[in-house]
Amino acid sequence: MFAQSIGPIGASAIIAAKRHRRPVVCYIHNLESQLVPLAIGPNPLRKLLYPLMRWYSRLMYNKADLLITPSEWVSDELFWNRITRAKRVVRLGVDTDRFRPGDAEELRRKLGIGEEDVVIGQHGRLAREKDLKTLLRSFIRLRAKDKHVKLLIIGEGVPSIKRLLERQEGVILPGKQDDVTPYLQALDVFVLTSLTETTCLAALEAMSCGKPVVSTPVGFVKDYVKDGENGFLIDTGDAYALKQKLAWLIEHPTLRGRMGTEARKTVLDGFGWEQTITGIEAALQEAMER
Repeated sequence: MFAQSIGPIGASAIIAAKRHRRPVVCYIHNLESQLVPLAIGPNPLRKLLYPLMRWYSRLMYNKADLLITPSEWVSDELFWNRITRAKRVVRLGVDTDRFRPGDAEELRRKLGIGEEDVVIGQHGRLAREKDLKTLLRSFIRLRAKDKHVKLLIIGEGVPSIKRLLERQEGVILPGKQDDVTPYLQALDVFVLTSLTETTCLAALEAMSCGKPVVSTPVGFVKDYVKDGENGFLIDTGDAYALKQKLAWLIEHPTLRGRMGTEARKTVLDGFGWEQTITGIEAALQEAMER
């Protein structure tokens, strides 16, 4: 049995597999002990959820025969939470033939983006743990000085966050898209303000499209976003620092392009989809042999 979460469906599958003595392999895409409390936002229950989710994660993941993690960092986090099952690191990969630099002029026109506009943005859930309020505060400061800056957010999620974004001039919300590639190609800079991540596939997909990334130093992101080379790292919640880095990228289009080229090279060198497929197949074979 192969599970990719310990939500209701994943947990039920794990329990059923153990009951029928089937091998269980889990790929850790999220650290639920961090994600769930942050996802509920400011709430008196948050303090209670942290220890509860640590206990629940330990209970469920220790039922697995093998845990696949996207980085050594995630393996270490599981170890410190007393999750002792065997672990194998298999990096998340990107289909670099699909996610590649491309001409998005037609889409930009449809979205009302002019030739002189610079587009910053993000792809993912409109969720509390993404800290889109910090991104919006930075965007408002940029927009106050330059009306040619626009913010493109691809995805759906918490209605209150969507309403907050909708009220701001210059924000484009196309909603959830089956094919996100042209929207990533339409960006000039990808921004990740998350409070928690493991690897962040969306950031890697944007990098594969040749976009520099400005990100908080969350999870494995801080290891592949090289500050000043293929993007920038800023402290969590620091809207001023984010505004400064974005302003620099806006003002230096040639260097922005070079950083985007370096971003794609990072993905080509270490995050190819074939590497992920090979790694998962080997892990599943190992679990079967156990």
